[in-house]
Amino acid sequence: MGLWERGKLTVFAPRGARIPLPGDIAALVDNSPSEEATPLPGTPWELRPAAGREPIAYVDAAGSTHYQAFSVFCDNGQPVLAALTTRPLAGQSHTVTWNFPGGLVDVVVRRGNNEGTFWQASLAGSPLVAMLARGSGAVMLRLDGALEGQASLAGSTAALRSALRTCVRL
Repeated sequence: MGLWERGKLTVFAPRGARIPLPGDIAALVDNSPSEEATPLPGTPWELRPAAGREPIAYVDAAGSTHYQAFSVFCDNGQPVLAALTTRPLAGQSHTVTWNFPGGLVDVVVRRGNNEGTFWQASLAGSPLVAMLARGSGAVMLRLDGALEGQASLAGSTAALRSALRTCVRL
């Protein structure tokens, strides 16, 4: 049995092992957020410590089939976005679209590990940081044009100011 609740699918199995799913249901489950996904509306931005450097601004992706979380931090004096995925993505680059009320921001992320689960992009010259810092509510996410859940904007201003204080003026 499966239960959709606030953008997250939880699958309840019988005692013992899971029963095999019919093909169309298996496809639905494969294209749905994992059972470990953050439910909508998501968690607030927070600061996470980073050994030997300034902390990073971190937010979970909510209701996403591919994204786990996003981080923003300074690297060599430049703002950087990092994305963790819940499953490997093929290819060398993808476009992450941040769909704010009143505007879209496309960020091209590049593969950061061999497994295809860590992706990075420079945010130098991008309006993303400013839009994240002044936003409220939530921002919808897309991966190469397909809807991919959302990220909360709660706490983004304070987290980004602290994490980016050495490379971005907010």
